[in-house]
Amino acid sequence: MHRIRSEDGTDIRYFRRGHGPAILLIGISQRGHPSPGALREPPIAVLGGGGRASEAIANVRRLIAEGDREGALEFFYGRIAQIPPRSLTAMRALPDWGKQVRAVHTVLRELEAMARYELRPERFRTWSILTLLLLGGDSPPVYRAGIERVQAILPGSAIAVLEGQGHMAMKTAPKLFVREILEFLGEG
Repeated sequence: MHRIRSEDGTDIRYFRRGHGPAILLIGISQRGHPSPGALREPPIAVLGGGGRASEAIANVRRLIAEGDREGALEFFYGRIAQIPPRSLTAMRALPDWGKQVRAVHTVLRELEAMARYELRPERFRTWSILTLLLLGGDSPPVYRAGIERVQAILPGSAIAVLEGQGHMAMKTAPKLFVREILEFLGEG
């Protein structure tokens, strides 16, 4: 979990990406959280259901088992996260690409968790936390669908569209990304 602290060191805020928003939503709905926070493109609708999820998980698992960790990561980003080829090429050039390849087994774990996750609106009826939902303006439609589902069940949530950015906006436009969060938190 990423944490953002105000300058005085108090008031912990949260930010989650990947499958983390769904896990964070579960935890907060059960325990509560006093501070505003931000979620980036919760993958609520990305896997779809049934066969698509099973096929995606099987492909990533097979590629990892065959020792093709980079192929597994490329399959995940290209076919599941729907990152366009041009953006995927740019991602390969980032300094952390090798680290992502080495950690691709975590992608499999996240896919399995998301395939089992069920967004149940009744869990969030008493939600009272101001929440920013970040969406890349050029992200695939499935992310917009997911973020709209989350906004519909979270009172006090707002969507910020990062124009000209895709799913990986935190890597491709980090200043814009952080500025949106800080403005939402009243610190920008």
